[in-house]
Amino acid sequence: MPESNVTCTYCGKSFYKKPCQIKSRPVHYCSRDCFNMEVRTRIECICTQCGKKIEKVPSQIKKSKSGNHFCSQSCANAHNNSLYRSGENHPNWNGGYGSYRERALKEYGSCCQNKKCSMGNVKEEMLDVHHIDGDRGNNAIDNLVVLCVWCHALLTRGLATKENFDL
Repeated sequence: MPESNVTCTYCGKSFYKKPCQIKSRPVHYCSRDCFNMEVRTRIECICTQCGKKIEKVPSQIKKSKSGNHFCSQSCANAHNNSLYRSGENHPNWNGGYGSYRERALKEYGSCCQNKKCSMGNVKEEMLDVHHIDGDRGNNAIDNLVVLCVWCHALLTRGLATKENFDL
């Protein structure tokens, strides 16, 4: 019986193989790791966010529609958030004028607009901004009214109506 020692194509280690397997393949690997390292060529590229050197398989590089490659999910998130979720691209962007609460407090002042309110002057933290038409997406200044938390609770829970308020 002929000797069945072959040399690993990747690492050069000598190992035993059955004679029938030697004839059928011109290349031989001592383990799956050596096979994977030989077959899966990796291409060195740079993380778009942090600049770290990374290695990617060609299929991963092909998948990228933007041509950007990242070393981790956190780098990908940071990059995408800076591009697609900041400023005008953020879904809650309101034209750079601050929140509707800030705009309403600046426009109407830091006091309850219900003239029948018995609470008097309260801290700004105790003020809410009510949407007159009930649509929280309509942040037009004429749809907003500043109320203390107590008046706002009465109005939103239906315990008082707009007619009961002197706005």
